[in-house]
Amino acid sequence: MINFILDFIKLIYNFLPLLFSIAVLSGLAIMLSKSIKKHSTIYYCIFAIPFLLTIVPFFLGKLGVEAPKLNGVPLLSYFIRDHVHMATLGFPMLVIIMYVGALSTKNRYVARLMSIRKELSILAGFPILTHATLRAFGTFPKGWDFFFNHADYLENNTVHSMAGSVITNFVFVLGIVMLALFLVLWITSFTAVRRKLGHKRWKKVQRWAYVLYALLFIHSMGLQIGGMLTREARGDEKSQPLVTITQTVNEGKPDKGPSREGKPQQMPRPDKDPKAKGQGNAGDLRKAEAGKDGNKKRGGIDISAIKPSRLLGSYLHIASVLAIFGSYWVLRIRKARQQSR
Repeated sequence: MINFILDFIKLIYNFLPLLFSIAVLSGLAIMLSKSIKKHSTIYYCIFAIPFLLTIVPFFLGKLGVEAPKLNGVPLLSYFIRDHVHMATLGFPMLVIIMYVGALSTKNRYVARLMSIRKELSILAGFPILTHATLRAFGTFPKGWDFFFNHADYLENNTVHSMAGSVITNFVFVLGIVMLALFLVLWITSFTAVRRKLGHKRWKKVQRWAYVLYALLFIHSMGLQIGGMLTREARGDEKSQPLVTITQTVNEGKPDKGPSREGKPQQMPRPDKDPKAKGQGNAGDLRKAEAGKDGNKKRGGIDISAIKPSRLLGSYLHIASVLAIFGSYWVLRIRKARQQSR
């Protein structure tokens, strides 16, 4: 039963990683809300470690200094990976911070999240800055060249879909705008900076968060749509199944194996074969029981091995983003109307 639950959880993560991450991180934030509030500095240090372990070697590499690789370190390598990829940590944390402002604090769970919203904003900054820094040096130059050095870009890069390249490189350039805006919002989240600004000025600065949310929506959608157009023009997704099972499963039928004539072998009967007398019944019984046990172990389908194709994954991500941001704006507008009465 436990294995089935774990496999089912993995299945959900395979198909809806963004929504799964939001649900898990929300639950953790609610459970640890008091601890995060009381020991916020410790949490900041924990999140800063993978940030530094990623950014420092990256810049050392730019200077020609080879830094040790931490890909094989247990647990730490996963935390570093999640800092680099926005979909599992940075993006979901931003969505949680965004949603808290649109929900009523009369709900005790929302109230818990609201009590640590500032801390969550600071914590989210570490994976977001990790991702944005690497992308600023990796993808922004390509996006810039596409629009402002187009001839050089076409000479050094293969363009399969012009529409896909326009969308993708546009969101690459947009990422720098988002990084600058996020840095302002992130820095002003610290208590010392907030006190120097004063409540009114701080409030005005924080209103730019709505612009960041809108840009985040455009950025996420643009990456998926641009990538889909490029892969379609390249022919990557032709004749590809939408869902794949990475493991082969036994259907629960015993394998008798072919005989010399190509026909299934048959077990000798004790009453016909004198060599089988005395051991046939017991031997057949043991083999039959072994076959049943083997069928039980190998039968059924491993649901955790079912994975969506890249095309289906893109569609599911787009649907998730539309559902998240669409419902957010509905809730935010409704809350604003209630507060204005």
